[in-house]
Amino acid sequence: MIHEFAVDPALLPKWRGRSSFDYWRSAFGLGQPRVVSAHPTAKAWRKLVRKALSDAAPTLEGLDQARVEGLVKLLTEEQPLVDRADQNRIIELGGWLESALAAHRPQPFQGVLTHREDRAEAAILQATDHPPEGPAWQLPSTGPVARNAADLVARLSPMLRAARQLVIVDPYIDYHNRRFSQPLLALMDAHAVGGSDGVRIVHGEISNREKPLTAEVHEARFQRPANQWVPSFRDELPAGLGVQVAVVEQQSGGERLHERFVLTELGGVGIPGGIDNGDPGETTPTNLLSEADWAHQWRCYGDPLAFRVLRRWTR
Repeated sequence: MIHEFAVDPALLPKWRGRSSFDYWRSAFGLGQPRVVSAHPTAKAWRKLVRKALSDAAPTLEGLDQARVEGLVKLLTEEQPLVDRADQNRIIELGGWLESALAAHRPQPFQGVLTHREDRAEAAILQATDHPPEGPAWQLPSTGPVARNAADLVARLSPMLRAARQLVIVDPYIDYHNRRFSQPLLALMDAHAVGGSDGVRIVHGEISNREKPLTAEVHEARFQRPANQWVPSFRDELPAGLGVQVAVVEQQSGGERLHERFVLTELGGVGIPGGIDNGDPGETTPTNLLSEADWAHQWRCYGDPLAFRVLRRWTR
């Protein structure tokens, strides 16, 4: 639900008119289904943007200059960027567009935005005077998805692959039950493809929504030494992926532990029907969080957590 777009640095000075500025300043970033992929690296892309701005300076004046400078600041400093530097070192193939298309082939962008009209490739989206048209650009922010691991991952995989940090929140998780563990593992597998700085899973004490755990089951499942806790789940985690599990409970007067989220530094998605596999035919809504909602949940499930931590397990 959040997709990467490679943006030609030479485009930004062309978005100088009032209507262009108003549109493009809210086209990317938190709360939007689009994020700028800073090809070839964040550092190099920012440098190319500054050069494009410098080259265009003689043609900019007054409000046009102020708008372009504001847009450049917003996209290069204030909004999150995808930096593929780990997978994709600088490719010198005769210019930014050729390099972006070369990077697109092994690991596709949702689109490559440019002003150039001399190339006709499916990945290229023209974005000089008007925003692109069609489904590659006009992306939904909400919609139902079947309650199974494959369909959920298909819906979220562009975001999972692009992000460096992943937080999975579901109050009801039972690692001994494939209904719960399979979607968790599938989400982490999809995230690990693009490289990760770590995953956090947050859930409550109760792992069955119909009835609370008995004391005996609680003891068997959660009071183990860390190196023995849910070994079957631990052994299936993607190789090399850092994972922290936090079992928490709501604090008196504090945030309610109820909703289900998949959160990243690029944005997040609410999944009210649950992250576990459902019965055939069942669906759940998926809702892209607004910037304000994302910021609130990111604080709640960040570090420190807005809940009382009962146990942690880290690999």
